[in-house]
Amino acid sequence: MKRGTPHHPKVDDLMDALCVRRYEACGILELLWHFASVHARQGDIGRHSNARIARAVDWGGDPGLFIDRLVKIGWLEKHGKCRLIIHHWEEHCDRHLRFSLKRDGLEFITSDPATTKKSGDMLVALPRHKAPQSATPEPEPEPEPDKKKDPPTPRKRRVPLFFLELVEEHPALKTAAFTTTWHDWVEFRAEIKHTLTRSTAMRQLKKFARMGVDKAVAMMEHTMCQGWWGLREPDQAEIPNEDATHEEIIRRDAADAARRQK
Repeated sequence: MKRGTPHHPKVDDLMDALCVRRYEACGILELLWHFASVHARQGDIGRHSNARIARAVDWGGDPGLFIDRLVKIGWLEKHGKCRLIIHHWEEHCDRHLRFSLKRDGLEFITSDPATTKKSGDMLVALPRHKAPQSATPEPEPEPEPDKKKDPPTPRKRRVPLFFLELVEEHPALKTAAFTTTWHDWVEFRAEIKHTLTRSTAMRQLKKFARMGVDKAVAMMEHTMCQGWWGLREPDQAEIPNEDATHEEIIRRDAADAARRQK
């Protein structure tokens, strides 16, 4: 029962009509709504006889008189198809019942014939915000052809401008090979969460200028291939010789293994 219902004027009218106390009137209404929640979920309580309804609320008097009083006060309404319905049942029922009706595809039965339609032997309420459907079904829209989405373009990491401006201070490093490798090196350090600082970049560029472009590029490429964040020059034994024969490669690998064991 909602807050404020026990002191509603219609409860006072029910007390006078049935000659009962307020707690008895509230108990009658509560039992009536509990009975409808299970046995007349859409509010069509008229499917049950007057005697059955009176017994559900434990009324010991005349069932016909009892139902007549409920109708005159406005707790029940007469209905052309269902005989009796609960007045504003959609407001008095609990939330669980609303969900169960929606799940089962049912609607509350209302007293307004303009908003109801016949469904079998029951009169099922239509939603008030929807107009009745026409007899001619609307054509279904044609399905759209499947469109293959292009794979997302990987976002290129932007290198801060000052890293490239620092190269301008060293004319010996202003080559396409070094600039490209330097750009990749700065990006690589950012990807492994060891971003270069300005002071570190200045010192590395001074070191590269003394080494020369070829050695600097080889050092950066070697370090990135190994996944390190500190610069290291490649060992001469690790640099492949394209002119070496198969036997020379085997001897070189054996020598490297013996040197590591010492």
